[in-house]
Amino acid sequence: MCWRKVFLKKFMINSVMITLKKLILLTLVLAFFGAISIFAKDVNSTAVSEQKEFSDEMFFADRYVLILKSTKNYSQALAFAKKAGKRLGLEFDNKYRQYSKEKGIYFSKDYEDELYAGSYYPRRYTGEKITLENSGEYKDFSSGYIIVVSGMYDDKLSADRALGRVKKIYKKARIKKTNMWMGCIH
Repeated sequence: MCWRKVFLKKFMINSVMITLKKLILLTLVLAFFGAISIFAKDVNSTAVSEQKEFSDEMFFADRYVLILKSTKNYSQALAFAKKAGKRLGLEFDNKYRQYSKEKGIYFSKDYEDELYAGSYYPRRYTGEKITLENSGEYKDFSSGYIIVVSGMYDDKLSADRALGRVKKIYKKARIKKTNMWMGCIH
């Protein structure tokens, strides 16, 4: 065989091999980036579908409020709340709270959360303790009243049980359901 034919044959084989290697490498690179692209699309579509499922409804919760008394007279509500705390064996939590006819109940200027110092937000946490609250801050409550609250509950059964105990002393006590924002209030 002529040296030219041998050289051309080897060159052609080498060229084809190099081209095949390049093609394989290129295919692998494209497949890798394609997989990343598909993964990214999948992650993105999952995030979008999760975002669709994520709504304000997730941050609202029903609360059952046990109300001992409603009045427009703050002094009367305050005296009643202190007495109720003693009679029911519950803590009366009035820390940092003040009252004015213009604002109703509000947090004092030295309240630990400076965002709410001088303003008010309603009790949202569950549990049993006596607090004074502005009625108008609760959905579906009449505004303009100071309510003496002895408990807040997640479910009606717990609220009804507590009401049964409280009614032995406070016959006019009642449960009122509300729906409250439970997300961040800052």
